[in-house]
Amino acid sequence: MNCTQGSPSNAPLIPFKRGRPAVARRDGARHPCLSARRLGSRALAGFAALLALAAGADEEAPGSARPSARIIRFEDIKPPQARLTTCWDAVGIDDRQRVYVAFSDQSDEHPHDTMIFRYDTRSGARELLGTLRQISRDEGNLLEGETIAKIHVPFRAHGGKFYFSSHDYHRYDGPADLEKRRGGHFYSYDLASAKFEDLSKSDAGGISVVRQGIIGLTVLPGQNCLAGFTFPFGDILIHDLAGRRTTLYPGVAEHRQSGKPTRQIFASARGRVFFCYYDRRDAPLYAFDPRTGKIEKTAYKFHFGMLYGALPTRDGSKLYLVDLFGNLYAFHTADERLEELGSLLPPEQSAAGLKVEICYAIVLSPDEKKLYSFPSRLSEAPALRMYELDLETGRRRQVADFTAELNGSSQGTRADRHGRITGSGVYDEQGRMYFGYHESGDDGRNGALVQVALPATN
Repeated sequence: MNCTQGSPSNAPLIPFKRGRPAVARRDGARHPCLSARRLGSRALAGFAALLALAAGADEEAPGSARPSARIIRFEDIKPPQARLTTCWDAVGIDDRQRVYVAFSDQSDEHPHDTMIFRYDTRSGARELLGTLRQISRDEGNLLEGETIAKIHVPFRAHGGKFYFSSHDYHRYDGPADLEKRRGGHFYSYDLASAKFEDLSKSDAGGISVVRQGIIGLTVLPGQNCLAGFTFPFGDILIHDLAGRRTTLYPGVAEHRQSGKPTRQIFASARGRVFFCYYDRRDAPLYAFDPRTGKIEKTAYKFHFGMLYGALPTRDGSKLYLVDLFGNLYAFHTADERLEELGSLLPPEQSAAGLKVEICYAIVLSPDEKKLYSFPSRLSEAPALRMYELDLETGRRRQVADFTAELNGSSQGTRADRHGRITGSGVYDEQGRMYFGYHESGDDGRNGALVQVALPATN
């Protein structure tokens, strides 16, 4: 790989003590349950009828509790001068029922950084585990002024560790923007020893891809390798965990310059890596074979190529995905087959003209019979509602509406809010789901963890 060599930096960092993370026992503000029939008073007038239809659609089991959302904040234990801005898919849970979540720190007081927190679902304890700049500096692999602005992938569990990667872009403004970035890092966190490692320190130049970020990540079954997907060009990275080396394979030539790679990649039972781009509608699905280094265009297409989720069933036979516009899919890993599951919206809402504008989050129920989705925007209006797809019957229904509660959870104008729900597949032993949350759309503010509890249904 043609990487740039540099020297570690002594640039100032946000101070915190390694090995003794900041801990707090209280788990943040608790908010009352939201009536599913309440809507924000500033819903766009042109969509009033549609929103009213959706607002009254929630269903509950007789005598059950209503849906509830609790906001878990970390402002009191964040590093000094840090700003909790955005969370983009960086959520995970370990076997001890501790939830991990990462937030970007886009502060003007220091180079942009990323903070990693942990919440214990049993005790309510909250901890600041570290920041990416601190981790890389401790590994001797941080350059002067280097920014590491976000984690844009889920925490991937493999072999007793979590794996994740860095992504330093907020937007891509063209080739000149590349020169502002050093490149992407792979990281690990050992769940037994509580030790972070910058895996890219052994790559040439101390990074796993030059000038790009790593926006997609999966583990390859049986190969002890990570597969990464880069931004903005959509190249494939294969990181050999035993050999501690990363190999880059250029993405599809006709898409590379579009700057629109998907956000989720996934692997089949054969160990091939599947990916796409969203520079055109009906995005083709591509397969990359790490053994041959070749890319194949498959016969399958997505309605839109910005994908989220990639939630596996326990037996690994299927993966569930959602695209940005709320279309659901199942990928069968043995025969590498893509199945369309339709829109996440109930038919009566679709018939009335409601559309999903933004969806980043899905959760597969513990019994794997239902798929929950949590869109952030419907028909150009902020909307934080949860939907359920019964995978056995195909029935779709709205199960909760948290729009007013979450978008009104902190100070600021309503225009500032426009909440984003991200992160997929995380739930605890009580069935409570966890998502990353931030306000002000893509720019972000007031980052927090959201815990959702839904009533039991038959």
